[in-house]
Amino acid sequence: MESSDLIPLKDLAALAGVSDGRLRQLLDAGDLHGIKVGRGWCIPIAEAQRYLIERGQAGRAATLGSPAVIESAAAAPSPPAPSLPADDPPAVQIAPRMIHQ
Repeated sequence: MESSDLIPLKDLAALAGVSDGRLRQLLDAGDLHGIKVGRGWCIPIAEAQRYLIERGQAGRAATLGSPAVIESAAAAPSPPAPSLPADDPPAVQIAPRMIHQ
């Protein structure tokens, strides 16, 4: 595996918006796969993309390249947004504010 196929754990943490420690916990639990390089860890790009997609961050995963992985994740249907009928009154009514003088 070439170094261009890896992302340092610290960089993945910054990209995902999580701490290095959280990613190390995932490595220890076997939920994230990586390679020990010296004193640090590197994550294969495909594994980093899988992790980001599972977190709902496919856009960030796309910044790592390899569009085939991104396209397969984007092909999965997303749930429809909930909608309310237009004639329903709001569920909560706000009382007028009383002004004390």
